[in-house]
Amino acid sequence: MVNNLDGLGMPISIDWIDNGDFISGMPESYYSVVINSAPAIDSDIDTKFVRLQSGTNSAGFSAFGGDYYGHYNSGQAIVGFASAKFDAGVADNTRFVGMYNPCAEYGLELSGTTWQVVHRSGAVQEIRTLTITTAASSATDVTITLNGVAFTVAVTNAGGAGNTQITAREIAVNGSFARWTATAAGSVVTFVADWSGPRSGSYSFNAGTSGAVATGPTSVRAGADYTINNAVALASVSGDKLNGTGLSGHTIAASKSFVFRFMHGYLGAANPLIYIQKRQSNEWVLVHCFDHGGMSDKVNLNPPSMYAGWRNYNSGNTTNVSIYGASYAVGASGSNVTGIGRAPENSTARTLGTGSFLPVFAIRMGQVKNNRINWDELLIDGVQVFGTATTRTQFKLLRNPTAITGATWTASTNGAVEYDETATAYTGGEPVGACATTSSIPSAPMGIARSLRVQRGDVLLVVANGTGGANYSASASIQLRER
Repeated sequence: MVNNLDGLGMPISIDWIDNGDFISGMPESYYSVVINSAPAIDSDIDTKFVRLQSGTNSAGFSAFGGDYYGHYNSGQAIVGFASAKFDAGVADNTRFVGMYNPCAEYGLELSGTTWQVVHRSGAVQEIRTLTITTAASSATDVTITLNGVAFTVAVTNAGGAGNTQITAREIAVNGSFARWTATAAGSVVTFVADWSGPRSGSYSFNAGTSGAVATGPTSVRAGADYTINNAVALASVSGDKLNGTGLSGHTIAASKSFVFRFMHGYLGAANPLIYIQKRQSNEWVLVHCFDHGGMSDKVNLNPPSMYAGWRNYNSGNTTNVSIYGASYAVGASGSNVTGIGRAPENSTARTLGTGSFLPVFAIRMGQVKNNRINWDELLIDGVQVFGTATTRTQFKLLRNPTAITGATWTASTNGAVEYDETATAYTGGEPVGACATTSSIPSAPMGIARSLRVQRGDVLLVVANGTGGANYSASASIQLRER
């Protein structure tokens, strides 16, 4: 069956959210990746593929997705595209192309030597919190054990007695926690496992001689396996069996590159769909429809916001095998959803020195909301900046600086957003807006892209530079919509 409708049965009209290709290599600025005990994900500009290797570690794991996930909104379908090429199958290894997040996925995979389509959902990532009740009083190391693995982290007494926020920030920033993401807000460090499933090992905090006191890491949400886990061999799929006799004309095989389309309309029970591009035309041929109505009493995808990309993982295999992709794209089909307007995030005025751009105000989309992984998305409606009436002040808006020195994040009362007004320096960041104020016009709106998205972990930083040769005051207000 050739079909060019979206996951809700409507003609496809895509609002692109994220895409990437590897024609000129792999810029690290536009992807998010999880990797464990495997060689680095790399690309070959001669073959134009990104390569995900399993490595020779029996638990090797790598996953590659875009910088932004396809955010699901009720009434829209999420559409993903990806090409894929596989090395030959080996036992105890699985390679996957499709739509995924750490808790749900659907797509095509080579499991051992078996080609199959899969639909999995309902898994949970482990979430733990460490609450600092007494700040470090000496510069030394603390040890944090997560799921039986001990991590050593350097802390200082820079914040002075009682500044528990500084100790929390140092743990989150200075620590390198393999298979976990650590963020600090106030005096609490939140650890989120990078993938779903039980994490039943030991957890502890050892202050050493630092003088710090903490409770936890305490379980906020226990990791769990999929509640829906379906695999259908290609010989039994509802559409093209990819054996050369179907409408696509394709015979699935290792070392050949194919282009796939993945769609889901969600609404709790819409069917995930997998297509392959037909030979000698641009039409799409259905490979399989996961008939959710006859499959489960649970929602079909939980959560339904997903990346388009690839995974490669071992479950005992020690032979290095790869999956390759030339490009990917993800978008939403249907009318754009405006979201819910929020009260603006406002900073207080800061007095800054001159000579270079300095941090004024930053917001960050939190990793966790209501004790669950935060899959919300923010759209930026506007940024208003305020300078000193006696000098000209230049402002810039940066997305995802490489580092922010001295940031102490505080959870906003408006939801999953966290903000900082204490940072003293920064490096890097993508410029996404700019403007200036003058002595006669001390307030100005900043020109930004209306489609600017903020997703989990993203940071927006307003920086300023006064040109009057003296200290100056600067502040900002950021207007957001949440969906």
